[in-house]
Amino acid sequence: MKKNKIQKRTLLGIALIILALVIFPYYNGVLFGGDPLENDSKGVVSEWSIEGMTCQGCARGLQGGMAAVKGVVSCQVDYKTNSMVCTYNDKVLNSEKVAEHVAKMGYKAIPKQKETEKPISTS
Repeated sequence: MKKNKIQKRTLLGIALIILALVIFPYYNGVLFGGDPLENDSKGVVSEWSIEGMTCQGCARGLQGGMAAVKGVVSCQVDYKTNSMVCTYNDKVLNSEKVAEHVAKMGYKAIPKQKETEKPISTS
């Protein structure tokens, strides 16, 4: 009988914590360690020419691979123009690292123009 009361109280406590995290999602980052590098940083937007793509599947694979890189905010790869526009967190990556990640995936990245900065939106 006493064991059942303890189990019920434990489940009620866990349910209340989960409910609070759902209602107040801001505290998720506080409790579970949000990424401090994403706050108050600039996103660098860079445009690249990509050599070595032979099909649309190459572009999709490269885009997916770049999306998985820590620090990449967004990445769009276009097979028709052999280009990539990549936005990344300047506290995590730089243009040399972006080119290295592209090379690891089997392609060559050549910067097209100067990089521009814009605030990273966390929404």
